[in-house]
Amino acid sequence: MINPPWKVNLAPPRPCPYLEGRKFTQEYFFARGMGSDLWGELLNQGWRRFGEFFFRPHCQDCQACTPLRLKAPVL
Repeated sequence: MINPPWKVNLAPPRPCPYLEGRKFTQEYFFARGMGSDLWGELLNQGWRRFGEFFFRPHCQDCQACTPLRLKAPVL
């Protein structure tokens, strides 16, 4: 398991968009110049990305959200 080489931030809790009455938070960081081998490993560890923005759920006492990776060429 690798750790992102950038500073990982923790977003403030907000209402969960999936489970009523629960709070949601996420870890995130912005990365530039990351090689595909590193971001591929991070994706395998549950991180997701939009461009340079990487994120994953980080909810206390809840593991209901499971990041799912779909490989488009396989579909």
